[in-house]
This record gives sequence, C-alpha cells and structure tokens, in this order.
Amino acid sequence: MTGLPLAPIQASATVGAGVTLTTAADTTSVNSTISGATHWANNIRVTNGNSVLVFVRVSTEAAPTAAVTDIPLAAGASILLQNPAPGGVTGVAAVNVSATGGKVYFTPCEGGTT
Repeated sequence: MTGLPLAPIQASATVGAGVTLTTAADTTSVNSTISGATHWANNIRVTNGNSVLVFVRVSTEAAPTAAVTDIPLAAGASILLQNPAPGGVTGVAAVNVSATGGKVYFTPCEGGTT
C-alpha cells in the first residue's frame, strides 16, 4: 500500500512490534526477526540511528547476514521497504563499516508512502 498514513504495528496494547539492532564498531553483521504471525505488516520502516552509513537486509531468511552489497542507508535516514513475509517471519540484519557502532530500527507497519 502506498499513499496511506504510516501505521506502526503493536505487539500488544503497550509494546510495539519493532526490532532494534545495535551494530558493533566493526564489520560484524547483527540480526533478528520480526513475526507477522499475529500482526500483519506489509511494510517495514528502517531507520538508521547511527552517525555513519549502514547496510541493511530484510528477507525471508531465519538468520540473515548483512553485507556491503545490501541496501545502503545513510546516517539518520529512513527507508520504507516491502515486507517479504508480511504474515510470517521476516529476518532483518544490519552492518556498518566504520569504527562507530549504533542503533538501527526496524518498524513493521501498514501503509506509508514509498
């Protein structure tokens, strides 16, 4: 869906369904998963909270590994990606290539403008 307001998915009344990954101050990829089994999300908004460029991967892999051949995301930038498994388990990963670590936020959502 495009052109609709961005609606983040909640895991419960007080907890969001998003995932935060903390990248290391090296080139080690970190990963996690987002479950859409009970909360359908056709998109995932990815926000780079780092002060450096990161590379992200959103896939159907159970334990994805991000590499410099994946999607580049500038410091402080956000991108809206289509969820490859909106009703299942989506693997997410991030890596940076500098001596600075930081946070990358993956927010499952409905709507949003691509």
